[in-house]
Amino acid sequence: MCRDRFKVLERYHRVAKHLTRTPVPPRLCRSEKRSTDSPSSPSAKRQKHFNFDCESKTPRRRAKLIEGKLTCWICGYSIKQKKLISFECCDNGKVSHTLCWKNQSDQNTAVMCCNVKHYYKAGSRVPDKNVTFSDDNNVSEKRLKKARDRQEAIQNEMYCSSCHQMIDLSDPMEKDHLKYTCRGIPSTPLKHDFSRSQLARRMAALGARKKLHNHNFSPHKSPDPTQ
Repeated sequence: MCRDRFKVLERYHRVAKHLTRTPVPPRLCRSEKRSTDSPSSPSAKRQKHFNFDCESKTPRRRAKLIEGKLTCWICGYSIKQKKLISFECCDNGKVSHTLCWKNQSDQNTAVMCCNVKHYYKAGSRVPDKNVTFSDDNNVSEKRLKKARDRQEAIQNEMYCSSCHQMIDLSDPMEKDHLKYTCRGIPSTPLKHDFSRSQLARRMAALGARKKLHNHNFSPHKSPDPTQ
């Protein structure tokens, strides 16, 4: 129950947190890992290149903007200091952090939107060449695709040593496989509105089926640091 409380009980959570788990039998591995050298590999990300003008958009950031503060159109974060740069070349009232402008121009460069070279990440230190925008209709689709790619990457690790079956992550219930669907535990699977006593019985049945501690460990001798 403590493992469930801290999200380290289920196979899905242990794989996501890179914790120790039972190895997957070779015969159950569904597919070989993708080659990282392939040009279509997800790790081979393409960087966006922007041509800036007065119609350029402000980046969309997850950080909560401060009410009453202006937003820097170069980095997308709130402007907290009094000094700022105003771009008077357009009617959009664009402003930016002084540092966002100074880090990509010199004193002789005119303060114009077309003279901006790149967006910035937080702190105005590192250029951000892969930004999303507030009016981008594909933001939710990109998040769903990223979640699907992540599930595909860890699918081959989804093995339950209690029922000796691979866990199919296409079913949302399978992320909590031991509580809701595992047939290898001699107890009735839980429902979403389970009580604490029902969870205790289910976990007790899991303990009878599978020990959660290291069998090689003895309390009468110090553990081997290499294990």
